[in-house]
Amino acid sequence: MMAASKQKTTPYFNVAQLRIDLWNTLRSEVQAIQSADGDVNEIQKYKKEALSLVENLASIEQYYAFPGKNRVLNIGKALEREEFVAAHGKVSDLVRQLVSDSYRSNSKFTSNDEEDESESQENKRSQWDSRKNYFEVLFVDDLSKNEEQALRSKTRELEDMDEQLVYGITVQRSFQDALIALLVNYNIQSVVIRYAPPYESENISEPSPAFPGTDN
Repeated sequence: MMAASKQKTTPYFNVAQLRIDLWNTLRSEVQAIQSADGDVNEIQKYKKEALSLVENLASIEQYYAFPGKNRVLNIGKALEREEFVAAHGKVSDLVRQLVSDSYRSNSKFTSNDEEDESESQENKRSQWDSRKNYFEVLFVDDLSKNEEQALRSKTRELEDMDEQLVYGITVQRSFQDALIALLVNYNIQSVVIRYAPPYESENISEPSPAFPGTDN
């Protein structure tokens, strides 16, 4: 007789709840690094935990325009370089924007990159801060990184100060990834499918050969 196996339970009802909890936990871990007062063992312990959180967040943020995967990976790079003050500042700012939803009214947060802006661009964007009509556009296409960056740059060139809408872009390279994005990201209001992208995602692991409690 096979012993009944224990099922793993989760306290999260949806991805959005898990996402916010991971961000808050990352902020606590990075804060703990700064509070370690030079204790090398403690610093390395918290750094390892923070990098694990970054990896988990990157797998979620790839489906959102903000903060997006790029910003998460940049935090990981800062942690690897042990630039803990800078990492803490970035994490704290992003958590504040997410919790308050203030990124919706500030279009400089929707480009999914961290390029420096000219003074004229910054002044232009500051005039949009009161705009609340935010949404995200999902592009489904197997783009290279350079092609994706070109798409984002072209979109920024088309921004109009008088436009009533502010939007971010998320790019998914397969139909499966696009479906996941639509399921977890309630900000997506428009989808553009280009040039027949592949169906299968490279981000989905193969299922286990048998369910718990069943014979192989």
